[in-house]
Amino acid sequence: LDAFMCARRKDIRAQSVEYRNQTIFENTARFIIGRISRGVRERRCMKCWMRSCVCICDRFQGAKLGSQFSITVFMHPGELMLASNTGHLIPLVLPKSTAESVVFGIESEHQKLRKRLSKPGTYVLYPTTDAIPVPHLANNLARGEDVHLVVIDGTWKTAKKLIRTIQRDPTLPNVRYIAIPEASGIKFDKLRKRTREDGCSTIEAVASALDILGDTKGAEGLRRG
Repeated sequence: LDAFMCARRKDIRAQSVEYRNQTIFENTARFIIGRISRGVRERRCMKCWMRSCVCICDRFQGAKLGSQFSITVFMHPGELMLASNTGHLIPLVLPKSTAESVVFGIESEHQKLRKRLSKPGTYVLYPTTDAIPVPHLANNLARGEDVHLVVIDGTWKTAKKLIRTIQRDPTLPNVRYIAIPEASGIKFDKLRKRTREDGCSTIEAVASALDILGDTKGAEGLRRG
């Protein structure tokens, strides 16, 4: 009887999670449609998200990461079509083979993220309590290992929601986190208003991590755009 009840509770929890996820997917789809529709009404460029009259797409000079690096931007849907968002610029500046973005709340995107996080050499760039300092990855690079950074893109409040999604996913028990040391310094901080002293924009965080790991050309390419 105890075994039966235990199995039944697991089934109920699994159904609850599935129902919650389905609700999230449906709500996110409606939200995204609304954001894109607003962007069209405001005559925003669908790539850089600036108003068409001040589109910056033709200013992108392109950048290239070191051969051992690649990036996935995990974006909260609340960032969509915001001119102040910098995370979506990363895949625009870098080659498609080395940078991609996935949006929270879209089932196919979650599957893509799970697949990426399950691969060796993948690290989530976010200061969790168990995050290791970015410089510690230098040994991995010295051994010839590739490093894939999953970058959280959102406000501090929404970023925590994205992190909880990863931490609560039963298929991802061994996700590793890395953090930029506080003393590393950020080279530019005016792309987005800071809401906390140790905060910075998404593209700033990636450039700083690359700097620390020795890919100065890739970091400078992101800063230059």
